[in-house]
Amino acid sequence: MRQRKIDKILDDAILLWGKPAQIGQLHEEIGELLQALNKVNRAKDAQQAEQAYINLIDEYVDLEIMLEQLFRMLPPYIAGEQKHSIYEFRRNCKLERLEKRIEQFKESKKN
Repeated sequence: MRQRKIDKILDDAILLWGKPAQIGQLHEEIGELLQALNKVNRAKDAQQAEQAYINLIDEYVDLEIMLEQLFRMLPPYIAGEQKHSIYEFRRNCKLERLEKRIEQFKESKKN
């Protein structure tokens, strides 16, 4: 699906149901993802595991869509490009921090 169409769908959902309802939906999707993760951990055989992973993917996608809406609902005084710049900067900082932790862990295992 093209990005323009995705943008329109996400904006339409926010306009139609409103921010409070979409934030409530976000809460629900978070819970459903947690439940799906628990089902993956409880799978007793390959068939259950396969179904649990398919469900996990569905819930991940649902949450991702809601998170995209949340990002759009950030205060209007943060302009679109500025939101993306802040997001990329913070994401990179956190990934760099994770990378350092991984390297520190690997070093500690060598000793």
